[in-house]
Amino acid sequence: MLDKSDFATIRKIVREEVREEVREEVKTQLNAAKTELKDEVKEQLEETKTSLKSDNAKNKDVIIGRLDNIDQELEISKGYKDLLEDHETRIVSLEKRSFT
Repeated sequence: MLDKSDFATIRKIVREEVREEVREEVKTQLNAAKTELKDEVKEQLEETKTSLKSDNAKNKDVIIGRLDNIDQELEISKGYKDLLEDHETRIVSLEKRSFT
């Protein structure tokens, strides 16, 4: 016949078993959630990385285009330098004549 201490022992054993099962189940669910979260973060990082690379390439293209325009403008300015200096000399000469 079972007495109170036997029931207490059985209750204790059952509680410990249930606790262990719950622990294992929680552990399994946490690991699954952790893996899912890791995968999601990894995917988002890859998307962000790809987006940043694309933006970077576009910005480089814009900068290179602007630098090319500046180079072309400098080349044009160099070609007209003598003509511009001659105009300046002529303007100064005309100003001297008109103000004297």
